[in-house]
Amino acid sequence: MIAKAVHLLLAVTWTAVIYYDFFVLKYPHGPADKLANLMWRFRFLTVWNMLLQCIYFYLSVGSDLCGKETGGEKGEKCWMLRARDTLFTAVVYPLGTFIPVAFWTLFSIDRELVYPKILDGVIPLWLNHFVHTFIGIFVLLELMIVRHEYPHIVKGLVQVAAFDAFYLSWYDFSTQLINYSL
Repeated sequence: MIAKAVHLLLAVTWTAVIYYDFFVLKYPHGPADKLANLMWRFRFLTVWNMLLQCIYFYLSVGSDLCGKETGGEKGEKCWMLRARDTLFTAVVYPLGTFIPVAFWTLFSIDRELVYPKILDGVIPLWLNHFVHTFIGIFVLLELMIVRHEYPHIVKGLVQVAAFDAFYLSWYDFSTQLINYSL
């Protein structure tokens, strides 16, 4: 019961955070063109993480409703459970642990590398902590309240590497179109 409530709460909360970030915040140094602005935002790993966390928690809500079995062959898992576990293993857990550690480490060394002072007046403190701090807490909470089935280590590493390759390809493509700097 706790897992269902947490999943629903986080799915709705991530939706609100994404809406606020994409439609309410106005970045003064971002591109003026809407398509260029969207591409510019997707160069930040934090944005990918926000969307993937949101998708994950909605998938978790669906898998909570789906139950353990599909009603087919005995022991057959609902596709949402398999998708939830795969997404958690391949992307949500790695990003949810990497981003807080990398962001706050770089922030403590030289904040201008990851979060220039000019952003203090643009991005509210609660949003900064939600996307750079709380994601680690959400992942740890998820580990405590839900039992996930993990793939074989080789399959898991291939999935993580596939996402990394996709992100780096997108980043390389988008940097040829738009400068990364704020």
